Amino acid sequence: MIGQQRNILATLGIDVWVPREVVSQKNTAPSLWRDQVVDEIEPSSVLAFDTAPIPKDIQATSVPIPQQITASEVPQHTEVVEKPVAKEVVVEKEQIVITTPVQAFELQMYVLDSCAILLEGSQLSDAQRTLWQNIQKARLGQYAELKWPFPLVGFQESRGLSSYIQGFLDATANNKKILCLGQLDFIQHANILHLASLEEMIAQPLLKRRLWQLMQ
Repeated sequence: MIGQQRNILATLGIDVWVPREVVSQKNTAPSLWRDQVVDEIEPSSVLAFDTAPIPKDIQATSVPIPQQITASEVPQHTEVVEKPVAKEVVVEKEQIVITTPVQAFELQMYVLDSCAILLEGSQLSDAQRTLWQNIQKARLGQYAELKWPFPLVGFQESRGLSSYIQGFLDATANNKKILCLGQLDFIQHANILHLASLEEMIAQPLLKRRLWQLMQ
């Protein structure tokens, strides 16, 4: 290229001029980073550290592994011994059921500090009623009574009569000794003691002494 052409190209802002005859070489096979071959590192360039030899007394020793039990060594039949289980035995309290028909009655109870006096007072004579009042006047106590049948229609079932009597005696006597004047077949209680009736005491006054001793 002559100097005049350079000046013209320089005026046009072209610094480099490639003649048309020169064919530019195309890059048909671009190289990637994975296609590049990394030069192997020479052994001399690897950092080396000086290490002291391991003493013999702390060198790794081989530990024997216990032998595993094979399937053939497992016992095929294993006896299972069942321990007897102690069963709790619940003893139900025997309940007295009144099966015979019971007519109307009136239980009267006079509760003292040491005992409770019980009698059936639906058919007392004047003499018996007077003796019964004198017994109550002899010691200070509390009076209670149970009449059958109940005035409520829904509570006149005879099958529950034993429960009514039992509840009345337990609630009123409060674990005290019950002195029953006369024999009452439809009453069964653990703390009851049958004594002479009012009629027998009137006929034999000495029978009152037994009652008076138990009232003290």
